[in-house]
Amino acid sequence: WNVYKPGADEHYYVHMMRSHPDFIPELSYSDLVAAHDKFYHPSNSCIFLDGDVKTDEILPLIDSYLSRFERRECNFEITDGDDPITEVHEDLYPIEKEEDPTDKTRVYLCYNSYRHSEREKLSALSLVAEVLSDLNTAPLTKIILDSGLCESFNIDFTRSYSLNALNVIFTGVKDGKEKELIDVFDKAILGILRAGIPKDILSSSLKRREFNMRESDFGTHPAGMVYMRSCIDFALLGENPAIPLGYEQLLTFLKDNLDTGFYEKTLLDVISSPRSTLILRPDPTFN
Repeated sequence: WNVYKPGADEHYYVHMMRSHPDFIPELSYSDLVAAHDKFYHPSNSCIFLDGDVKTDEILPLIDSYLSRFERRECNFEITDGDDPITEVHEDLYPIEKEEDPTDKTRVYLCYNSYRHSEREKLSALSLVAEVLSDLNTAPLTKIILDSGLCESFNIDFTRSYSLNALNVIFTGVKDGKEKELIDVFDKAILGILRAGIPKDILSSSLKRREFNMRESDFGTHPAGMVYMRSCIDFALLGENPAIPLGYEQLLTFLKDNLDTGFYEKTLLDVISSPRSTLILRPDPTFN
């Protein structure tokens, strides 16, 4: 969280990031109260109603709460953040004292991907990642695991403010084989993109995605919460919050571009950009 410092320059913030607990002792109680008053105000909120809402009852109830506050202008800019750290960073992670640390290194590759408003590219990127890595028999996963350099491999996404991130994760990496493994990954993914992503598998994944979207099937996640999160992402960035609720135009675009090279280019543009590399080594004394 970013805590506003009363009386300081408008751009002066005390950064209280989870990754930097050293800053916590610098936070005074007055700083905390001032930050809460500035940011945790109803004027800086999004209110989302889902389901069979009786608006004639709910809206007056909401108004009875909001009317206690004076409206403020809350225009807090959300930026892309810093450029990726391209130097390889190494650190430790804890394991049990009696656990054998041999061949338990973890390697993470992180790339900036696309903005929430770039729905077509984000959806295509998600489908490609699913096709290439979701199963042990998936093309990219099979090459990585057959190399014998790690135990498991997967690709996931981190939701961010304006830019989202594509994360490539290797666990159980053989000691001293981190660079060799990354080289295998780079060559494998470029080889797959040159040959073209198997269109039959890509089409099947898209059909499954379409079914889930039409059925509002989000697994264990309540549909309303999923919709809310999507809408708020757009609202925070000044976009139309209703955009993520529609999918017909998106599905048509994804279907029409199965054979145009759009999917390959979407992934290639991301993995060709600067990436952050983190290597974590196991340490039984780290706790």
